[in-house]
Amino acid sequence: MCGIIAILSRPSTRPVPDAAALLGLLDAALGADEVRDVAHLTAQCDALLHGVPGVQALQGRSELIA
Repeated sequence: MCGIIAILSRPSTRPVPDAAALLGLLDAALGADEVRDVAHLTAQCDALLHGVPGVQALQGRSELIA
């Protein structure tokens, strides 16, 4: 007989993203001329919001949630 006994995760080693950094990337995306630049900048912002650090960046900051 076999099965999943436990799922363990480790604490993130990545710092919580700064709100200014997130907004800076999105502002740069809005001002970009090329679609690929917009995609690259929004993908960078998305990557910062992954995982626990990303959730912590949004927690309690209603100005970042639209």
